[in-house]
Amino acid sequence: MEVSVEDLSSVKKMLHIEIPEDTITRELDKAYNDLRKKVKLRGFRPGKAPMSIIKNRFGEAIRAEVLDEVIQDFYRKAVDEKGLSVVAPGTIKDIQYHDDAPLKFTAEVEVEPVPEAASYKELKVVK
Repeated sequence: MEVSVEDLSSVKKMLHIEIPEDTITRELDKAYNDLRKKVKLRGFRPGKAPMSIIKNRFGEAIRAEVLDEVIQDFYRKAVDEKGLSVVAPGTIKDIQYHDDAPLKFTAEVEVEPVPEAASYKELKVVK
């Protein structure tokens, strides 16, 4: 996973996240195999339907579900990795995924402002 942070303002950051294609492929294969074990299709015993039929019939739904889970998981990992103290849930934008290519997306997040100490050394304190 590659993460880069772009400062939009003192309280807004833009995370650019790239997830390798082998991670996406592994998660998709796992989801297809799990579905294959559970689904009952006419003409096939439970768990014995060909993978090509599973992919043709349920491919888009499984792909959307897996991409959503992976994006949410890696978004949380990226925030933790960069040590950002996020105030509100981020907005996921610009999702780019094609077969056999890495998944790329951006997340706009609001973070806690970092307080800056003024020149306190010049202040005089009266007892």
